[in-house]
Amino acid sequence: MSSYEIIFITSARFSEEEQSTFLKKAESTLKKEKATVEQQFVWGRRRLAYPIDDQDYGVYHIWYVEGPGSALTELERQFNLTDDVLRFFSLRVSNIESEASQFKALLAENAARAAERAATEAERAAKFAGKTRFNTQKARERTSEKAEAKSDDTLEKTEPPPEKAEAHTEAETPETPTE
Repeated sequence: MSSYEIIFITSARFSEEEQSTFLKKAESTLKKEKATVEQQFVWGRRRLAYPIDDQDYGVYHIWYVEGPGSALTELERQFNLTDDVLRFFSLRVSNIESEASQFKALLAENAARAAERAATEAERAAKFAGKTRFNTQKARERTSEKAEAKSDDTLEKTEPPPEKAEAHTEAETPETPTE
């Protein structure tokens, strides 16, 4: 029996119920082929690097499977038949436990970073909570001052100086000789 890591992205348009029925169907396909899903993780809804089928988000899944290669072939065939799987990738691994523990560590690290980011954002929001009105008012004043200064500049630029205006009108009227 071989060990495999299968990573696939399902449509983010799925509801929770549709997602679970699809995953059960995929798992039953593996069981028919005498393979077992040792561990499975849902990495979560994430933004795709580029749009796939007009979708910007997908739900990432990682499965660690042990079984014959024919089970993997059948699962990939099922993935190709449905539009619900945006992308998939499978590779053979030597030890499921070590691979799964590395992924668990990655998930824990990502969760810690997300919690740290949320705490930082909360502190920042609390720090500037009372100052937003003042800053907004000052920004409006600055914007209106800039708009007034810009309108004054445009008025000066659109009106040509008097000396040039007279010279310009004289040059436009051609002199015709009179006999």
